[in-house]
Amino acid sequence: NVFAADSDVPEGAVAKVESSGEYYDTLQEALDAAKDIMVDVDHENQTVTLVADTTESVSVPWVKTRDTANDFNLTVDLAGHTVTGNGSASVFSFSNTSSYGASYHMNVTINDSSTEKTGTVRGGVASSGGGIYFNGKSGDTLTINGGTFTDNTASTGGAVYSSTSTASVVVNGGTFTGNTASSGGAIASLNLTVNGGVITGN
Repeated sequence: NVFAADSDVPEGAVAKVESSGEYYDTLQEALDAAKDIMVDVDHENQTVTLVADTTESVSVPWVKTRDTANDFNLTVDLAGHTVTGNGSASVFSFSNTSSYGASYHMNVTINDSSTEKTGTVRGGVASSGGGIYFNGKSGDTLTINGGTFTDNTASTGGAVYSSTSTASVVVNGGTFTGNTASSGGAIASLNLTVNGGVITGN
């Protein structure tokens, strides 16, 4: 369901698309709406903010078309809330499946704007990337500025997995702990930059 923009958070709302001010009762619906705005309105920068805890695994495919003349720039603000996976997939899955227009990129940022920094991504179970699966192309970037990634499980990349060496993963903050994988307990990426954050006990 979509709720009209309002200064108060509607009962049952889970996430808000900041550009429209509209609330949605699942994170998946909010992410889909943000993607539609990027395509239909040609507004490349979108932020989806959590307004409640939620249990769901979400998938966001980006397909560049001839008529989409902009990057996919998405920010997910955990805002102190917890996203718990459904136990059978990555909590977040982002895939750039475009075959047209290699000059346009998919850039995803994970923030936690809460004062207490309690935003959490947990409970993902997948073959690759229990917390986040990032299937980017050359020049695409996943940036993690905040959030706690814990209790995620995968064969490769317990918390985060990037599928290609040409896409970048940049960690500026956040905590990665208690994640499990045969390879890359916290993060599996061949193009990883760690500028901050805490990675321990994976």
